[in-house]
Amino acid sequence: MPVSIKYLFILSLLLLQFNVKAQRITPIAVSNYGTAQSLFISPSLNGYSDYAWHVNLAGAWVNVNNNAVTLKLPFSAYRIPNRVPNQYLTGGGDLDWSNDWLKERLNGRGKKIDLAGDIYGPSASVKIKNFRVGLITQASTGARVHCLSESLSHAIVNEFDSAQGAFELFNNFASGKSNTFDKLTFAANTRIQVGGNVNYTIPLEWNRSLIVGATVKRAWGFNGQYLQSEKMTLRPVAEDSIVFSPTSIEHINFGDGERGKGWGYDLGLTYVFHKKDFKRPGGYAENQTRYHTKISVALMDIGSIKYKNADYTSVIIDREVGVNTRNLEGYANGSSNYIGVFDSFINAVGSISQYKDKVVIGLPTRFVFSVDKQIKKHLFVNATISQSLRKRHSKNARYQSALMLAPRLEYHYFEFSLPLLMEYDYRSFRLGASMRLGPLYLGTNSLASFLYTRSVNDADFFIGVAFGNLSNFGFRKLWDEKAARRKKRKEDCSKM
Repeated sequence: MPVSIKYLFILSLLLLQFNVKAQRITPIAVSNYGTAQSLFISPSLNGYSDYAWHVNLAGAWVNVNNNAVTLKLPFSAYRIPNRVPNQYLTGGGDLDWSNDWLKERLNGRGKKIDLAGDIYGPSASVKIKNFRVGLITQASTGARVHCLSESLSHAIVNEFDSAQGAFELFNNFASGKSNTFDKLTFAANTRIQVGGNVNYTIPLEWNRSLIVGATVKRAWGFNGQYLQSEKMTLRPVAEDSIVFSPTSIEHINFGDGERGKGWGYDLGLTYVFHKKDFKRPGGYAENQTRYHTKISVALMDIGSIKYKNADYTSVIIDREVGVNTRNLEGYANGSSNYIGVFDSFINAVGSISQYKDKVVIGLPTRFVFSVDKQIKKHLFVNATISQSLRKRHSKNARYQSALMLAPRLEYHYFEFSLPLLMEYDYRSFRLGASMRLGPLYLGTNSLASFLYTRSVNDADFFIGVAFGNLSNFGFRKLWDEKAARRKKRKEDCSKM
């Protein structure tokens, strides 16, 4: 087969090894000053903003996570590449990597690996009376392994070397047990999207408003892969004999020499709520300077990308097949090329068909629900849930589901948030941090990985530059205020 899970697994570990520095930008996008960024989580949130116009000049987000291994370095990852202690360098000055730094998480569960990244190109939002119009540009990539068996994961980490105990988790003949592999999926894709946004604000009584928004995007797809093997059992019947149960494997290679095309759509609704005037107790106007609550619902990335000439490879083992393990070395022919060995083996025990056909890769459709409550003049609390509507075993693009609760200190020129997250399809609890200082915003939803880089399970980072209403923005506003105070002091002195 032309694709190996091993390569994705190793890439994940390498990304962890080098401490990737760049979950999504949600903590910034839900802010009242994240107007252009909000288009990536809802097409209607940008309808409520102080900005007459706002531009997200550039931004990036990257994430890698897995539940198979933890990277435990004998030194801080911030020392890479130029300050690594000499005892961990080769004679040529390169990092002397050791597999001992990878600590496996052996708990009997299937392993999952996810890599994802977005580049946010120029995006903008402009107010025209009760309308807002916007532009978004985005490039995305993602890859995931779902339900990799722990025994196979252990063999990959140990490079299929029996001297390293690579196969010690497999049941042998003496145990009297079979080895069962659940349905396994590997999916990877890349794409870019360019779209236009429009929303309309409907004023309501008591300073309330309803904002309806939509985004239409043209999408182009590039290279991608999809591999799925159905459940399979390996039954040892003698010291050197194994019986394979019937199974099937499908592999799709798309975008090779062809660009996929498609459309995407975002639909959103935002409600800005205030209590009725006669129900506002003392202090309400001082605390709820913006709103009591801002509620948003959205369906994001509805749509798909179609490739006309994808390469399909189908492998079917339709009966039980016995294999003498002593003959496995014959498939290798002295080579350590595991893909070639696998190809030779599959050709010997199964039937293979190859053909071309179209394939449709769905965009990462998801439901996003957000509630933002103002507590004090500059203090807010946001709760956001992003639920993927794509299955984990599907060939479609997919963002993992997550739940976020984030207190936020928000000023015109400064913002700070400490989100608490249930990430990675609600499997893991994480603490994050994000900040906006003038036009610069940055943050992470995996703060522990940056505070203690000697033990890393995942890495997550986002950064970008955005600006709007420059005449009243941030430091210029402070400068104008200082100039006004200096002028007033001179006028007061001249009167004395």
